[in-house]
Amino acid sequence: MVANPLQEPIFRRAIHALDLPQGSRGLDVGCGIGLQVMLLEEAVGPAGHVTGVDLSPEFLDCARSIAEKAGMFEQVSFQEGGNEHR
Repeated sequence: MVANPLQEPIFRRAIHALDLPQGSRGLDVGCGIGLQVMLLEEAVGPAGHVTGVDLSPEFLDCARSIAEKAGMFEQVSFQEGGNEHR
């Protein structure tokens, strides 16, 4: 599920090191197409929730599609976020 399979073990170790409690909530700012959001969701479990935020509506559409295909659409959400205070 990760775009670069060589990096997946690194992401998994980093997320494991966070020692996230089951059922907790997470935030991935700059989530792109949401692949690390999926790894975070696995860590917080089915009772948890992870929100991904990105500037690109196209990336977010792709992230939503990936989450739906992975059966994770209930545990993750995606929002467009920008710098409205320039």
